[in-house]
Amino acid sequence: MHSLAHSDGEKLTTQLEDDFMLPSDENALLIALPPRKLTDRLMRAYWQFEWSLFPVLDRRKIDAVYQSLWIPTHQPKSPMKLSIIYLCLALGSQYDVSLPLEEYQSTGQRFLAQAQATFAKLPYLPSLEMVHLLLLFGMYLQSTSHVFRCWMVVGEAIRMAQSLGLYLDQDVPGKSLYEREILRRTWHGCVWLDRVLSATLGRPGIIPRLLFNSTPLPRMIDDQFLDTQVQEDSRPSIMAFPVKAFQLYQILDDILVKIYLPCSQKRGIKDMFDIVSEIDQQIHAWTTSLPAHLCYQHGTKQDDPIIDRQCTILKIRSLHIRMLLFRPILVEFLKSSSGTGSSADPLPCLSGGSYTSMRALNPMLSEYSRLCCQLAHEMVDIYSRNLDAVSLRTSPLPPYWYSLLYVFTAAIILVVERFLYRDSRTDPGRKHAATSSSWSSCIRIIQTYSAMTDSVTQCLEVLETLAKTVDMQEHRHAQANFHRSFVDMKRFLGESTRSLPPFCSDDFLWLG
Repeated sequence: MHSLAHSDGEKLTTQLEDDFMLPSDENALLIALPPRKLTDRLMRAYWQFEWSLFPVLDRRKIDAVYQSLWIPTHQPKSPMKLSIIYLCLALGSQYDVSLPLEEYQSTGQRFLAQAQATFAKLPYLPSLEMVHLLLLFGMYLQSTSHVFRCWMVVGEAIRMAQSLGLYLDQDVPGKSLYEREILRRTWHGCVWLDRVLSATLGRPGIIPRLLFNSTPLPRMIDDQFLDTQVQEDSRPSIMAFPVKAFQLYQILDDILVKIYLPCSQKRGIKDMFDIVSEIDQQIHAWTTSLPAHLCYQHGTKQDDPIIDRQCTILKIRSLHIRMLLFRPILVEFLKSSSGTGSSADPLPCLSGGSYTSMRALNPMLSEYSRLCCQLAHEMVDIYSRNLDAVSLRTSPLPPYWYSLLYVFTAAIILVVERFLYRDSRTDPGRKHAATSSSWSSCIRIIQTYSAMTDSVTQCLEVLETLAKTVDMQEHRHAQANFHRSFVDMKRFLGESTRSLPPFCSDDFLWLG
């Protein structure tokens, strides 16, 4: 039955690609490209900055179609491929430095509108290219305020991929190794994007875990070497990044399911420690499995800018995932600090001004909390080293909508760290100064992204409100105010729930 479904899907794919073409009059209306000099730059930007991270498209085929658009001919064009090319241009516009910052969004929106107009001409039937098209719509919509549409269109892509049987590892007659690799990349791309949106919006994913690896991961071999199936030793594989990213986000799924789902929150603290320790060991094993060119080292840059960016982004993603892993422990650390105190003295365990006094309560609680804060500092340091207003769009960092999420997550942890130190009887000195410095860097990093999106304003308002809540600028206040701040901080982090993210899930829609 599954085999038949897959075969039918492949047949539909061929029909859509070969048979459905626009009439010549409609074709002329829909192929409305700007000058080639601009579109060439945007396509190069797409291949370099987007496709190198999420390589689901058949690059050979799409590049050939793009080149054919500039050849005078009366032959009709495929609206499917046109839509895909328009979305490539929309995504590429976010990285083209020749476009003024005030124009890149409107340029992308124009290409999005053209993609939507061309998409409207298509019969809504399952095909591999339709899956690619829907995934690209989802990728672009992440950068807009249309987060609900993003969530829905990615869901459509996943359902269509399932209807085509992409989750099955089958040798389809007539398919080359390259074509089979595209099928694998597409399925695992669906799994990855499903988990990204699940973690960002705090909603359960669509794809069940049993289907994560129902088809093998793609090979860590670049397209030009697939015929021999051997990557040249002197050439780091661009395809290694998506494979390791797919693996990392399967570990993220463990975190979401075992720690953040409501049914998981009934476990005791000891069980949570066991789970956190087990998952952290998985992350460590994943880290040791990275090829050398994806092992991040502070202050070291790769010769190839694509490889350098992949290496940096993979490090940032792993830091973010570990922060999510340890964040519930930080919540418990904060809650336990009032466990033996009264309203007059809510933080007796912290009166010494360091984490050391908490070790008597629970060494693991203290150590994991310290590690969570350390990860936040490391995240901020990477952004501080690599981000500036001049190279905002071409830095080795993730796209701004992901970067806002990562830096915001780190900032929240730093708020907690500052809170834990604010009533210290003895100033922890350099540690307090380091926390203040990282907090200032967080604010500066987020402000830098204001040139890219208006969402920064809301992000800063949230952080400023928290800063006021814990009175970060002063160290000595009335005990009643201090206790009220403590209660507010516990409520913010989720005293009775470990919900992800720390607000109602839809409160993170401003990240779009």
